Amino acid sequence: MAQEAQTDTEPSSARSPRGIRLAPRPRPDEGPPELPPPVASPAHAVVLAGGRGLRLRPHTLTGPKPMVTVGEYPILEIILRQLRWSGVTRVTLCVGYMAEVIQDALEDGSRLGLSLEYYVDPEPLGTAGPLAALPEWSEPVVVMNADILTALHFGRLYASHQFSGAALTVAAHVTETLISQGVLDIVGRSVRGLWEKPRMEVEVCAGIYVLSPHVRESIPRGGRFDMTDLMELLIARGERVEAHRFTDAWHDMGTHEGLAQARQSFTRDRALYLSPSAESAYAGERNGPVHD
Repeated sequence: MAQEAQTDTEPSSARSPRGIRLAPRPRPDEGPPELPPPVASPAHAVVLAGGRGLRLRPHTLTGPKPMVTVGEYPILEIILRQLRWSGVTRVTLCVGYMAEVIQDALEDGSRLGLSLEYYVDPEPLGTAGPLAALPEWSEPVVVMNADILTALHFGRLYASHQFSGAALTVAAHVTETLISQGVLDIVGRSVRGLWEKPRMEVEVCAGIYVLSPHVRESIPRGGRFDMTDLMELLIARGERVEAHRFTDAWHDMGTHEGLAQARQSFTRDRALYLSPSAESAYAGERNGPVHD
């Protein structure tokens, strides 16, 4: 990979196009970052399970997207098991499209060791809007989409949020992308360097968050409001929004391609996503419909 020339004002880490990083090196004057506690146990989670899943049709013509299967489990059940193993005991499910299918399958959550509550969206309210209608919470809460297969450690995410004191922490999946052309570094009209077909890092929003209790007051009632809107609002107000970077497996199942990749990953290494001991403990206890 070709290296660029550095100016006197540039740090030793490589410059890169806006929003993209080339595995930067630490600055010589920076000490090691202070590390958060390794694990903390969240008690409450909110799972957003009300979407119509239009991009996954025909899978979602006969059932809601959270009940689409990965292996023999609905993706929502995998998420709930993972949350329980991380210490969560109470989960609020925000449901909408075909809500009764989810309620009939999971009931009160007791077979999974959870207390499940349901909030039915009267209309689509986005990924943050439903939170305004929920009962207040007194501790930070994990909020996530119901179409994600991931090996993210929720305890580490929660510990990172508590340690930072942020209003909101977003899980940021570090993804490597191969650029098939040479990438130019241009300042004004001057070419300062280039990278020939580089692998570049981008950090994508993983659809998983931790929210401090006071953030609920910033969410308007009665209209569509997404987590991206909430983050932009908090940043504009000068509140702290933190990123928790992770490289664990992560798959967005919102498209046919994403669903196929998630299923392949689960088939290759189901132990990455499911605890063998907990899986066997619940063997044969599942009920309710699932959707391929």
